[in-house]
Amino acid sequence: MAQLFNLAIQSRQIGGFIYLNSMNICLTNPQYHIAIHICLLQLDLLDGDEMMAFVHDLMNLGFYDDLMLDILDDDLVKIEIRELLLTICKNLNFYKFDDDELILIYTLDILLLIFTLPTNFMLFDDYYIWDYFGVGLENNKCHHELIEPIYNFYYEIEYCHDKPKNHHVYSFVQYCQDWLNRHETQICQILTPFTKIQTL
Repeated sequence: MAQLFNLAIQSRQIGGFIYLNSMNICLTNPQYHIAIHICLLQLDLLDGDEMMAFVHDLMNLGFYDDLMLDILDDDLVKIEIRELLLTICKNLNFYKFDDDELILIYTLDILLLIFTLPTNFMLFDDYYIWDYFGVGLENNKCHHELIEPIYNFYYEIEYCHDKPKNHHVYSFVQYCQDWLNRHETQICQILTPFTKIQTL
């Protein structure tokens, strides 16, 4: 499964593919980029600048809707931009996640970041962990199966020094791997509509 994580994180770059092997699904980086940004948009986790950047990304990928100009040309507040962007996504026939799907895809995206972290275990501290999981925990966006393990990992890194730090890291990463194995088929089904998106 390591190959999956290494490939998936490239979705934030240009070129490359994402492979989810259990259903033989393949997403290009732009397809995954669109999927995760729609997820974050629906969860209301994008700020105004990030939404504006997403509009530019869509235009660069060959998508256009007249409402895009309203976002780019008008001095709108965040809530107005979000409502317009949600309408744009609907007009472009992008898939809309339901509530359970949002949690799975958001959690997947966080775990892809964790699996590509540097191997220097000394980088893991309570602040570092919170940078990755804090937003999801504070906004109840993480999958329920990971909430307790994340808090336990946070506590172990900060306070439990009876075992080496790498022991706690490996245990947590393994738990995340098991979570992905349990949900991979469902995640592939959710992401399948995005494989049909054609981009420049």
